[in-house]
Amino acid sequence: MTPRRWPLALRLGIAAAAFVAAVLAGELALEARYGRAACARDASAADYFKALGAFPGDTEHSPLTDPRTLVAPKKKEPGAFRVVVIGESTAVGAPYGLDLSFGALLAEGLRAAHPGRTFEVVHVAEPGRSSRGVVNFLDDALAAEPDVLVLYSGHNEFLQRLTQPSPFGRTHRFPWSWLPRLADAIDGLRDQGVQRRSEEIPASVRPEDRADLALLLRTLGYGNREVVPWPNFPIAPREREILREGYASNLERIAARARERGVPLVAIRPASQLRCAPIASGASFDPAAQRAFEAGEALVARDASAARARLVEARTLDPAPVRMPEDFGAAFDAAMRAAGATVIDADAVARRATGEALAGDRAFVDFMHPRETVHAELAAAVADALPAPGAGADAAFRARVAEILKAHAAEIAAVDDLAASGVQLAYLTYGNRAAAEAAGRALPEARRNLKSTLALDLALRWGGKTAEADATLARALERRPEWAGAIAHWKSRAAGIR
Repeated sequence: MTPRRWPLALRLGIAAAAFVAAVLAGELALEARYGRAACARDASAADYFKALGAFPGDTEHSPLTDPRTLVAPKKKEPGAFRVVVIGESTAVGAPYGLDLSFGALLAEGLRAAHPGRTFEVVHVAEPGRSSRGVVNFLDDALAAEPDVLVLYSGHNEFLQRLTQPSPFGRTHRFPWSWLPRLADAIDGLRDQGVQRRSEEIPASVRPEDRADLALLLRTLGYGNREVVPWPNFPIAPREREILREGYASNLERIAARARERGVPLVAIRPASQLRCAPIASGASFDPAAQRAFEAGEALVARDASAARARLVEARTLDPAPVRMPEDFGAAFDAAMRAAGATVIDADAVARRATGEALAGDRAFVDFMHPRETVHAELAAAVADALPAPGAGADAAFRARVAEILKAHAAEIAAVDDLAASGVQLAYLTYGNRAAAEAAGRALPEARRNLKSTLALDLALRWGGKTAEADATLARALERRPEWAGAIAHWKSRAAGIR
């Protein structure tokens, strides 16, 4: 019997089986090329982190913070008191650099206050490093022969998930719910296309402008994240719970290892900018964070305590948790209390340094990095907490730190402007176009660099303010005619925004 004469049901069954076989073969091929480990939504924390995999910030050194090159002198001097700072970007002075970190200012202040003694500070930290990374390099820190460990860690616990898909996998709508790996593969090809087009920059663009232009072209290529959020975003409640458990566990391990080695631990409770809108907002996200932020801002002038409660709530509910949520802060408090560590509250230090009732723009250069004045006050707080006899922050200490800040005033101002453009990009990347626009407007035109100018232009265009965007670019060209090539190419690519 030829196939044409087979019963209809048999032919349909064979066709369905062939379709299923083809789908399975395609899925296996895509899994081999694009796939990675995944886990169920009720997976244990261990299985989750295994599936999540390694993260460069937690596993690699940069030349700047590599303890094998930074420890100076290589061998601890006899009688020296050595402080080893461990943690994340704030621990190495971001965005100002290592020389203006609280650790470097601590060393300079102590030397000025106690000229007859030797104080050394070693940094075993890295921008983007989470508490997992601190644990990974804790042996390096302890090998540096610390007399005290100073820990600053808590803002990067979500960073890996904010930059890659979830191990839980994505929930796809029909028809991609039938072929989820194919949908992921198509998204991957789209990402490659966006990357390639962002690098297609004509020779008329100055070399020094190409990186900033490419970054904004990528942001443009991915589109308005308020309308089309990142895949696997926002982060699921179960993932938040797992990441919080992991943070608490890592803190406990850090404290236990320090205790085993007999090294005192000074732990700085991380602080962040409270008076900034949620990093993600808009119609695609739960509006609870935005509502809490607006309620907090409305209370600032009348009741600072009530305003703080609402702003802390907004930070915790933020769909893009770039800043450490308050439940993570509670985990920090519990772990350090159990360990008997000396704790410094960076938020209290920031408010003391600036005189603000709520830590805001005067305390932070962006979402979570302290300004230089707060680094100076953190250095003094650590000095007062050190177990070394008489190692506190006296008048000579503060005078030396103030002298260093004054000498770097121009550099600090330039870095502040760069950080402002970073805030705009973060808002555009995670989905708060209105906040990106407000951040761009807040920076005076004379201080806007190319990245900040294009970020504001994009925010305006996504907000339907095309005429204002064109006028803003025209004024930028009058002020900086050397940007002509970059702006011309940008306008050609952004012209289709409606």
